Amino acid sequence: MSLINCYRLVSILLTTIAVLGFATPKAQASLLVASNATNSVLEYDEITGAFIKTFISSGSGGLKEPLDLTFGPDGNLYVVSRATDSILKYNGTTGEFINAFVQSGSGGLKNPIDLDFGSDGNLYVSNSGLNGGFGEPAPINNSANNVLKYNGTTGEFINAFVPSGGGGLKIPTGMRFGKDGNLYVNSRDTNSVLVYDKTTGNLIKTIIPSNNGEVDVPTGLTFGEDGTLYVSSLNTHSVLKNDGTMGTFLNTFVFPGSGGLIAPIGLAFGKDGNLYISSLGSNSILKYDKTTSNFISVFVPSGINAPLAPTGLVFSPTS
Repeated sequence: MSLINCYRLVSILLTTIAVLGFATPKAQASLLVASNATNSVLEYDEITGAFIKTFISSGSGGLKEPLDLTFGPDGNLYVVSRATDSILKYNGTTGEFINAFVQSGSGGLKNPIDLDFGSDGNLYVSNSGLNGGFGEPAPINNSANNVLKYNGTTGEFINAFVPSGGGGLKIPTGMRFGKDGNLYVNSRDTNSVLVYDKTTGNLIKTIIPSNNGEVDVPTGLTFGEDGTLYVSSLNTHSVLKNDGTMGTFLNTFVFPGSGGLIAPIGLAFGKDGNLYISSLGSNSILKYDKTTSNFISVFVPSGINAPLAPTGLVFSPTS
């Protein structure tokens, strides 16, 4: 056989393999859930909810009481380690510990709750200053109570992006950058949501006013594809929906206790567009229809291989 014919044969074989789908193995699409009580992060199939493996083993890298978690621009996973006042970094594919990205107490970090990367590539962390969990009373003369900004590459402290008590902030919990680039922050003790300028950190507006009767201890916060704002209300076991621009109340998206929801924390929309909620009080992940808000299923049931006290949840970028 001539050399040219050999090349042709190899080309035909490679084309056939590619057509059959054997050329490149597909990455496992998954949902990652912080298991607060076991100091670990668990991985589940994003379609079926079946347990895949323990993505981050208990205590890896010093992880203690994980809350929120997010993938960074570099593809790695960043996890709030509440009890060690730090942000830990893990390989986004293997879950292997890389480093303490934000060192314990850096910049005055005390009981961090949530985190998100801004459009500038830097990391922002809600710094509650509490001495315990979501329901703990605020300490007297709290010097934290702010949002801290860290270099997105090195983890070095930059500044208090939102100063202590800025704009009436009182115990920040869940937070996310909106489609407008600005930062939306839950203020736990005023049951409100505040919006801060993406560049200056100055208060722009209060999108959900204080003690509005809709939210009782806001925890998680996320946005739908259309920019609609969703807030989990811990004490009413529900999720509220607002227009995301003016803060106009639209409806109770998930009614109190629907599907067995108890003390909702994390919120995340899946590839299917439906809303997934970590139910802290039932040790499960629940799934709700994106359009009707009807309860669909217990996506991850309590029991063996279930998260204990689930908090943050995130779908992998390969999903």
